[in-house]
Formats: sequence, structure tokens, C-alpha cells
Amino acid sequence: MFQVIRNLGLLLIFGVAAAAGLKFVYQDQGFGGSRSAGDGQAAERSTAADSTAPSREMVLTRGAHGHYWLTAEIDGVEVRFLVDTGASYVALSPRDSRRLGFDNEDLEFSGVVQTANGKTRVAPVVLDDIRVGQLEVEDVTAVVSKADMGASLLGMSFLNKLDGFQVVDGQLILYW
Repeated sequence: MFQVIRNLGLLLIFGVAAAAGLKFVYQDQGFGGSRSAGDGQAAERSTAADSTAPSREMVLTRGAHGHYWLTAEIDGVEVRFLVDTGASYVALSPRDSRRLGFDNEDLEFSGVVQTANGKTRVAPVVLDDIRVGQLEVEDVTAVVSKADMGASLLGMSFLNKLDGFQVVDGQLILYW
């Protein structure tokens, strides 16, 4: 019984932390610029010249099963990510971690997280930068999952470094 209550408490804490980290940008979007052409592709466009508005934005169209996907470059290596506002951190699959040069055997899997597939151990890492087109975010806290994952997750440790994001008409718009 204690384990159930403890797990529910952890889920509540992660949910509150993720919700508190959300930044929504409320402004009129003309959608006069280009849009992405398909699953996992992104289009960039400039916003209005208002000094309080973000200077750039990227539009992601919803892919199969309602998810948003993008391909980012980390240290010259392309990694396909599922954008996940419910994930507190960028989470790398063991495969992507190895592709990025991490030696998974030397990482310290000191954390435990609750996922949709159950608990798994994670190792903290810091990514120097994540680049998607003109969008570049530096010093991103991430975790490497010990368990296999279908895809790496682009979580709130990346999204919180943006000026904001919002979902409008099935499109995820990132502002920076």
C-alpha cells in the first residue's frame, strides 16, 4: 500500500512540475507564413516586429497518432525526438546515447523515473547544445534511459529554455 501511495505522490509531483514549467504564448497568429509539409518536418518563420514578441518561431504539424516529431542535431549527430511536454527532461534512448558518444556502461544510473511502461533507471547528462534548424538551445539537462525506448523524448528541460510554445489547430509552435 505504501508503494502505491508513494508512486501516486511521485506522479503528482512530476505532473505539477511539468505543468508549472509550461509557458504558453497568447498572441494573434496570422499563419501567413510557411507551414511544415508533413510528419516530423518543421517550418520556421519570423513573427511581428513587436519587441515583446519572440523573434522566431517553428511550426510542427501533428504526425501519426497525434504526436509531434522533429529531428535535432546534437554534436553533429541527428536524433529523432518525440516532443513530450509530460517529460520533465530530454530523455535519450540507450541507442541514441551511444550514437552521441556516451559510454552507457560508464554512466551512473542513479535516478529512477516512472514511465508509461513502468519504472526505469536513468543517468543524468548535460547536452552542450540541441539544434533544430535555426533554433539552438545550449546546456540542456538530459537523462539517458537504461531501458530501451521507442524514441528519445524532447522534454521540458529543452522546452523551458524557449520563449514559449503553444498548440493551435493541430500545430505545435515553438518560439525563441
